[in-house]
Amino acid sequence: MARTWRYWDLFCRNCRNTGTLGIWVESDDGDDRWDGDWKNFYGVVTKEGPVSVQCSTCTDDNIAVTDRAASA
Repeated sequence: MARTWRYWDLFCRNCRNTGTLGIWVESDDGDDRWDGDWKNFYGVVTKEGPVSVQCSTCTDDNIAVTDRAASA
C-alpha cells in the first residue's frame, strides 16, 4: 500500500500569508483512505483537492491556490 501525495501552494491576497495543503491517498483492495495536511490555512477538501480555503491569520477567503503538479 503506497501513499501518494499531492501539494498546493496557498497565498492570501488580503494579508499576504503563505502556506501549503498536502493531500495523501492510500488504496487498499479498492478502498481509498486519505487525509489533508494544512499549513497556515484551513478549509474543506476532497481527495481530489481543496473545495474552500481560508487564511488562518486573517480568516479571509480570497486565496490564490496553485496546484504544484499543474505548475511543474
